[in-house]
Amino acid sequence: MNNYNTRIYEKQLDSKYLLIDPSYQRPLNRARVKKIVNAFNPLLVNIVKVSKRDDKYYIFDGQHTVEALKQRSGCMDVMVKCKVYEFVGMTNWEKRRIEADLFAEQNGISQDVDVVSKLRAKYVSDDKTVFDWVKTSNKSGLKLDLNNANWGHSNIVCYNEAFKAYNLIHDHEYLDMLCMIRFVWNGDTDSLRAEIIGGMALFYKNYYGSFDHGKLSEKLRKVNPWEIIRDGKMRPEKGKMKYCEQIRQIYNKGIRNKL
Repeated sequence: MNNYNTRIYEKQLDSKYLLIDPSYQRPLNRARVKKIVNAFNPLLVNIVKVSKRDDKYYIFDGQHTVEALKQRSGCMDVMVKCKVYEFVGMTNWEKRRIEADLFAEQNGISQDVDVVSKLRAKYVSDDKTVFDWVKTSNKSGLKLDLNNANWGHSNIVCYNEAFKAYNLIHDHEYLDMLCMIRFVWNGDTDSLRAEIIGGMALFYKNYYGSFDHGKLSEKLRKVNPWEIIRDGKMRPEKGKMKYCEQIRQIYNKGIRNKL
């Protein structure tokens, strides 16, 4: 917080005035709310953290607490103890960026922010690494939209694995890898599963500059991506190395200069 010119104070606020910004905030988890209600202890209620923006209050930590308090009051609005953050001298757009960043970075006794929500929040807050990852992914001709996690043709939705791949190899290698996947399997949904993206990223990390792109695309086009996943699961290696080694085996078949 030292990086921001911020006023912080506590205030009782009516829950009907507490808002959620869906651009970075995760959807309400009803099961989590039920768990809080069933184990409710007024001495252990976490203070809700909100940002004051445009004279409105946006929750960035504590939406499940607020919902639990409302349910315990017969689904009626209640007064909620809040810690209010006012970011002074900033535009609403800048304030929203900071909210998203704080949401992504929250820790301690609150629930860990799930990976997708954290990546979405980082993207909203203009985190350079996440922004560049999304931009590079979409350059490939495939689609990566953090607000659309529906499986579909050419859609990358295994966000966690794709982000790990981006950080594992150089950005130009990551782009080359996605272009290879798109060229070989034309956006088939099975080709965009975590096993394929994770295996290909390891393959690129270990052998980039050593394999022939033409030969790799020629060999992979003869294999359904689901076969790589199926056969990779049977291999003795651990984790994503199973699929990396399966891809290497496919590449090496019938050629003299093996990897």
